[in-house]
Amino acid sequence: MFKLFFQQDGYRPREVEDALLPRLLVFLTVAVAIFATTYCAMSPGSLSLTALLVTFLGSWLSWHRRRAKNWWIKLILALLMMVALANFMLEISQNIFDARIPLAHLLIWLQVLHSFDLPRRKDLFYSLWVALILISVAATLSRDGSFSYFLMPYALFALSSLFASHLSSQQVPWPKPVLGARLLLPVMGLSLAGALLAYVFMPRYEGLKFQSFPVSLQIKNLPVFQGEIKNKAYNKGAQTGSKNQNRAKNRKQNGFDPMAYYGFSTELDLNYRGKLSDEIVMRVRSNRPNYWRGMAFDVYDGQAWSMTWPMKLSRLENSQSPIWIRETRNLKQNIVPRERLIQTFYIEKDQSNLIFHAPYAEFIYFPTTYVLRDEYASLRSPIELFEGTAYTVISEIPVFSEQKLRQLSWEQLSKQPQDPVYYRVPENFSPRTKALARQITRHSQGPYAAVRDLEAYLKQNYPYRLDIPEFPENVDTVDYFLFQQKAGYCEHFASSLTLMARSLGLPARLVTGYTAGTYNPITGYFEVRSSDAHGWTEIYFPYQGWVSFDATPGYLAYRAQPTVYQENNASQLAKFFAALLPQGLKNALGAVTAFLVGLLGGGLQLLGLLFKSFSLSVLITGVVLLIGLILVGVFLWSRWARRAVSPLWIPAYAQEKIRKALIERYLNHLSEWERLLGIETDLALTPRERVAALARMQSVLAESLVPLTERYYALRYDLRNTNSADFVCFEQELAGVEAQLKQGTFASGVLPR
Repeated sequence: MFKLFFQQDGYRPREVEDALLPRLLVFLTVAVAIFATTYCAMSPGSLSLTALLVTFLGSWLSWHRRRAKNWWIKLILALLMMVALANFMLEISQNIFDARIPLAHLLIWLQVLHSFDLPRRKDLFYSLWVALILISVAATLSRDGSFSYFLMPYALFALSSLFASHLSSQQVPWPKPVLGARLLLPVMGLSLAGALLAYVFMPRYEGLKFQSFPVSLQIKNLPVFQGEIKNKAYNKGAQTGSKNQNRAKNRKQNGFDPMAYYGFSTELDLNYRGKLSDEIVMRVRSNRPNYWRGMAFDVYDGQAWSMTWPMKLSRLENSQSPIWIRETRNLKQNIVPRERLIQTFYIEKDQSNLIFHAPYAEFIYFPTTYVLRDEYASLRSPIELFEGTAYTVISEIPVFSEQKLRQLSWEQLSKQPQDPVYYRVPENFSPRTKALARQITRHSQGPYAAVRDLEAYLKQNYPYRLDIPEFPENVDTVDYFLFQQKAGYCEHFASSLTLMARSLGLPARLVTGYTAGTYNPITGYFEVRSSDAHGWTEIYFPYQGWVSFDATPGYLAYRAQPTVYQENNASQLAKFFAALLPQGLKNALGAVTAFLVGLLGGGLQLLGLLFKSFSLSVLITGVVLLIGLILVGVFLWSRWARRAVSPLWIPAYAQEKIRKALIERYLNHLSEWERLLGIETDLALTPRERVAALARMQSVLAESLVPLTERYYALRYDLRNTNSADFVCFEQELAGVEAQLKQGTFASGVLPR
């Protein structure tokens, strides 16, 4: 009774999938998609393990009960779906600005529950659709190349699932491994190649992107925070900025940390030396490159930069994201057009508590309820940015016009004066530095042109080097850089430009942060490394605001913001991979490219020579012959391929024609055998009765004709249990009977063929 109630309840769904192979391949496809999603979403390992085990259990149970009603299982699944929905609502309430991960978790649990109810073939197709969605979600969540490790097995299992399901629907057995590989691998290769070409050449319009604001879960219990900058590479003594402090002793005590930039502190010692690491410290999702601003300095004492108001901070808070910053409110009579820039930062290595962002932040989605802003438009977090932190900043970036900046005059600078600290130079500032600034800008037309001339002079006459020694302690760093060392770090270039601009009467300050990093067109993220930490200059212009300049060779401050969508993916991929290649390999590839171009040019010259040497009729004849040879080759290849394909692999839509041909061939042979043995054909008799009469006259044929006739009955009347393998056996037995009859002696003639 128990077995009757729970297993054999008389339910007969249509298109029940009895084959085990398609189910196994669908399970593997779903398993890869689930694992990829949980890995890219950094979900707990227990989630993926539990989901995979339960999915396997559900797939096994669904196959064993594929012909049962399973009403009690469906009732349990309906209740568990409500539990999954409640879990989704709980997750989404913790982060309402980025629903990708909660939705992915919901979809995973729905697929897990769906695996318990897969009786039909179309139910397996639903699972494949869910797997496609999950692998797409994993692609959006992945921030590095690890997603590619899942893409290949997913494509293999997914295409194999479709192939196996098609064979099962046509009642065709799975072909031999070699034939299966020959049929499946070209399809897989063409699919991947087509997807790659579509990715490379498809334009990516900015307006087609969905805007989401990823942010880490809100941190409730915040530590006591007074606003100090927390940088693990520097102790508190290093951040006091005291003029009496022995900086040489402090450098020796702290050492150099390749993962922490010494410019993220209330004091920037220009005598620090060392090479920062090339490890990725954060990834940034943004449609435009920019300098990710950290902090600014305004006081220079000859050896270091410091801040006049390091602890003059304003508290910006909101119990829920976003936190409003509104930096543009401080601008007066500003006429610069602005564009909204959404930047999402994913911290990959522990950082200081500086909140990096593009200039002129308007609001921020951050995992704390408040942030602090200093007098230099920099933001500080009450916690250090630990690995795994994510936050989003929305800035109103200015789009400066080169023409309008050049139209500004020196007289207009006095109409919007800035704080005197931005004009100040040390009392013992080097006279020859001032003289050099005057000499460089003696022909400059306006203040903006003067700054550009200073910037160009530093880039063209001083190399950027990281192997220089420490400067003497008792010298002015800018003077020693310009006239003695004549090479230096980015901080030396930025300091020189800032001080020379101040000597001309321009308000300027030094800024530290990160450059945009390297754009990865595969992931869509800017990969920012520790070595991308940088220093540059900001100069204030009336009606324009603070404008960035970068005097370091090889760097460019963004004034008119480019977009990553100005170039197609093909050119971006070429640049990305070219940056990874060593210079020797680049030269070799360049030589190969030049050779191929020369070869192509030679071919075109040869083609032109042929047109000159032969008449048009001869050329047309040659082309026709070439096309004919190609067609003959295609025909021969198709004949060979047709013979190479196993006769066992015959789809259902081609079986009916073959079945009718074999039946007609059998009946024709039966009539001819009767004629040869002198028996009058009686169509009122069944084939069994006719074969029995033949067997009585030719007993040696009985052993072959009787099994052949039974196969004829199965082939004609039992279509449900007949497949292409039966066609092959019937044809082989028919040929065997023909061979036996050919060996006999008949007075009436020969047997038909």
